[in-house]
Amino acid sequence: MNANHPSRIQRGFTLIELVIVLAVLGALAAIAVPQLTGLQDRAELAGTATTVSSEAGNLFARELANGNTNGNWTDASAACTYVASNAAATSSSSYSLQNSAPGNDDDTVVTVPTYDSSTNEVGSAECYLTR
Repeated sequence: MNANHPSRIQRGFTLIELVIVLAVLGALAAIAVPQLTGLQDRAELAGTATTVSSEAGNLFARELANGNTNGNWTDASAACTYVASNAAATSSSSYSLQNSAPGNDDDTVVTVPTYDSSTNEVGSAECYLTR
């Protein structure tokens, strides 16, 4: 055997190659983790908005069937206030339901029913669910 040639073939990665791979993975993780937490918050808000919308529809149908067509459903302001105080998803959580957009990007639109007793017409109004 010659002293200049090793007797067996060396395999594996060098230390610098492993450090470069770890640095790249760390940079990708630093970018991805905040994006994923934002998605989780938005998904939770959208799920709560769906629950509130369903509760509003059920509440409206129950009251309309019982002949309770009082001023709770006349316009967006009344309907949003009434649903906010009677929907379990908003009254027992950190969410609030408003009839005007709060002006930030974290709000989600919830459609609630309205009722005009003079024309017997059912309509809809937009409320905004925020954290």
